[in-house]
Amino acid sequence: MEDPGTGKSQRRYERWCGKWLVPMYTHNVRGEPHVFFSAQDCFQARCSLLHEGTVEMSQKPGVTMNRIAFFSLCSSDTNQASHTVDGVQQSFLQVRVSSFCERMFRAVDQWDEAMSGDPRIKAAKESLLVIHSPGAKIGGVHWG
Repeated sequence: MEDPGTGKSQRRYERWCGKWLVPMYTHNVRGEPHVFFSAQDCFQARCSLLHEGTVEMSQKPGVTMNRIAFFSLCSSDTNQASHTVDGVQQSFLQVRVSSFCERMFRAVDQWDEAMSGDPRIKAAKESLLVIHSPGAKIGGVHWG
């Protein structure tokens, strides 16, 4: 919405994630900031899940893991693991799905608040997907 047009989705998505989501996945490890889920990781996870239906992630520049694993329950909400199997180095991110969704919603809410005064964003939001409840009236038709 901030930078519409074709051929820019990866750059747009990574920029958005870098600003709004990555800080929620950056934690101090031994006194140094460590990014557990980068903007590039997030874009690759998005592409793998939406376009290929898999958790296996393409190894593109900036991508730090081979796969993402969502758990309903786990000891921490985010954990990285790396190991070698048959001579192949593999790394994955373990994520509690409820925490991932909560962080994504929070990032979107923060972005929405920051963009609330932008008339272009307000206009673009008019075309977003809306999930209606029974009884909604759309185009003069009452849907039961």
